Amino acid sequence: MTELDAHAPPKWEYRLLLKQTDRQMLLELNQIGRDGWEAFGLSYDKDLKGVMNWTCWVKRPVGVWSEPRPGTTPATTATPAAEGAEGVEAPKPGDVPGFDLPDGDFELRD
Repeated sequence: MTELDAHAPPKWEYRLLLKQTDRQMLLELNQIGRDGWEAFGLSYDKDLKGVMNWTCWVKRPVGVWSEPRPGTTPATTATPAAEGAEGVEAPKPGDVPGFDLPDGDFELRD
């Protein structure tokens, strides 16, 4: 390893969480925090339909965590966030649980 490699910035993977209540967000953050995710952005805003939602960006170093720890479940509301980022594909319409994005419209689904 060269000196330049030793000082390379870390590579991150990102996820976006959406929850309707602060309690749901807190429970999700506590769960995924055990798997190495760190929250770095949180907001409480209206979506396009006027419903208030908590939105939180989380990150963790790439390659450090390959599988969820035993006894935890993967975050089903977390989605890749960085389109075109190395090793991360942008989600396709219908890939994000709970959301449809046809023709730019935002709709919740079961």
